[in-house]
Amino acid sequence: MVRRMPIKPLVLPAITDADDVATNLEAGVDEAELDSMAPAQLEPGGTTPSNVKFLNRSSRNDSNKRGTQTTPGHPKMLRRTNTWARSTGSLLRMASGNPTINVLRMSLFELHDRMSYRWVLHPQSPFKAFWDLLSAVIVVYYSWIIPFMLCFDWYEPSSTTKTFMKVLDVWGVVDIALRFRTGYIEYGTVVMNPRKIRQAYIRSVWFPIDLASSIPFEYIIKDTTASVSTRKTIKMIKYIKLPRLLRLGRFVKYLKRYKRYSSLTISLNAMIFSAHVAGCIWVAILKPCADAIEATRSHCQDGGEMDVYWVAFHHGIVSLLGVSATHVEASDRFLSGGYSHIASDDLNSAIYLWSSAVSVYGAILTAILFGTIIGLVQSWNRAENAFRKKMDHVTHEMDALSLPKPLRARVTAYYDYLWLNNRALSEQLSLLHDPGMSLTLRRQIAIYLFKDNLQKIPFFQLATDAVLGMICMQLHQSKFEETKGAG
Repeated sequence: MVRRMPIKPLVLPAITDADDVATNLEAGVDEAELDSMAPAQLEPGGTTPSNVKFLNRSSRNDSNKRGTQTTPGHPKMLRRTNTWARSTGSLLRMASGNPTINVLRMSLFELHDRMSYRWVLHPQSPFKAFWDLLSAVIVVYYSWIIPFMLCFDWYEPSSTTKTFMKVLDVWGVVDIALRFRTGYIEYGTVVMNPRKIRQAYIRSVWFPIDLASSIPFEYIIKDTTASVSTRKTIKMIKYIKLPRLLRLGRFVKYLKRYKRYSSLTISLNAMIFSAHVAGCIWVAILKPCADAIEATRSHCQDGGEMDVYWVAFHHGIVSLLGVSATHVEASDRFLSGGYSHIASDDLNSAIYLWSSAVSVYGAILTAILFGTIIGLVQSWNRAENAFRKKMDHVTHEMDALSLPKPLRARVTAYYDYLWLNNRALSEQLSLLHDPGMSLTLRRQIAIYLFKDNLQKIPFFQLATDAVLGMICMQLHQSKFEETKGAG
């Protein structure tokens, strides 16, 4: 007679029976095997373990000493169960010890990856989102300070600004190191393998950009007062930080999630940044503080750079919008094209070239901005506009068919009811019949809409979500009107 020895099940503390079943099903164990794996009563002489563990090794060792045998129907049940338990025991211990891990929502393979690549940052983690936001703010600061420092030759940064710039250089190095330990999403799959992350980042276009913009060349090349060319070289070397502005593309990806406002935000930022760059180039062309007399004025002293900047920024905005051209040839206003010139023919040709280029670029940018605003305004009432077009089409058909007024009133009331209550143009929900959406997602939507009403029927109260999903997919909303004379 073959006696079946007790097999200790895996136990998860503070997890319900439903969680145990879900965990075993994820591991590939059938429900029939779960029933066969139920713990049997201990023999009278058996000892009860003091602590409940994921795998009762003492019981397994005792069973081996007594020569454990298996039933003919399950010749390898015990070996397979113990092997699976040994391979997943550490994962389940981690899941029970970490409340942020939900075994019902995370497969054992994901738990294994999370344990193996513990020091790899998830691309959708809150810290990654915060770091990207911080990086975007730093890039915005770079986009302002770099053109300003390049075009305002007499500007000398303060000690606080220099210290802050050094901190930003350190941030650039830390950001590169963090990119090597941050997972990425490829074809809908999160890649957390450090080796694949390194290969993908090195082969991407961002690595040379980040590396070139993070090297502090201004500290490598020393500035000597006797060498004017060296100081100009240092000014030119600052241009190498301009590629860092391309990293705004990462922030644009997050803005595009809000499709309604991302285009307007990008267009406004492009307008402001273009005016900033145009104003800085205007200062670089005119060089208002290069003259010995002008250098003694207050706007050319330390702390007066911002007064010059706001005038230049205004000229940039005016040139982009094409409002006026008086600032190009005027001679009685500071920072105008004809300032300190006697005749207009003495003006530098670069002034006219700058004005023409900025005007053309501003016309294109303004058209994009206005088009974005018009599209945004139309999107606010897009559904209402579609409803109005639908009603115009219905009214035209009723006129063509010469329907009587009472019937027309009922048809109009029907569509008004659909619009006021469901914001829809028909009884059929478009999301549930969208061929481009996966069947699983459509079933989840149907369960959310109809599950509460369906479970009011006693027959469906114990039905699983899979069964409810198939039934809910066959349901649809219907509107019933009261008929005159109905009792």
